[in-house]
Amino acid sequence: MVKAATDGRYPVRVAGPLAGLVHEFRLELIRQGFTPRTAQGRAYVLAHLSRWLEQEGVAPTELSAERIAAFAAARQAGGCRRWRTDRSLRPMLGYLRVLGLVPPEEPPALGPVDAVLERYRSWLEHERRLGEQTVSLRLHWAAKFLIPQVEGGRLELGRIAPQAVTAFVLEMSQHYGSAR
Repeated sequence: MVKAATDGRYPVRVAGPLAGLVHEFRLELIRQGFTPRTAQGRAYVLAHLSRWLEQEGVAPTELSAERIAAFAAARQAGGCRRWRTDRSLRPMLGYLRVLGLVPPEEPPALGPVDAVLERYRSWLEHERRLGEQTVSLRLHWAAKFLIPQVEGGRLELGRIAPQAVTAFVLEMSQHYGSAR
């Protein structure tokens, strides 16, 4: 069923299950501080998603991470030059999630480094009482060190030799001045 979701505000007629939301999404983006031009462009992406869902026979409630990636790939394959990555679609998906039309974002799968970093974050925040920026910086450096230590999908902290720590510090010192 084709609906005119725009009441003459758009040069195209919007079809699909999200057609009625296109104009409201545009207005919401403007309320959030997006320029009218950017809001219009993002509204076109919602219109494209609505048509894509209809063509694929997919309900908005079935938009998994894989289907979102497929939509982004369809935009790329169709020659779209903007808003063609999962990340660039976040404002639109966030809007749809608030309305309860799209499932909540799936949490990323935690790897061995993520689990260690989360424990380290908790320790820095609760035991050391460090500020947010300090915690973020320390997590950044810890991740840079730990990621190369993963072998066979496992991170065994007891296996890390002191020489690995020294080599990492020396390597990083090549890229920064003595004050850092």
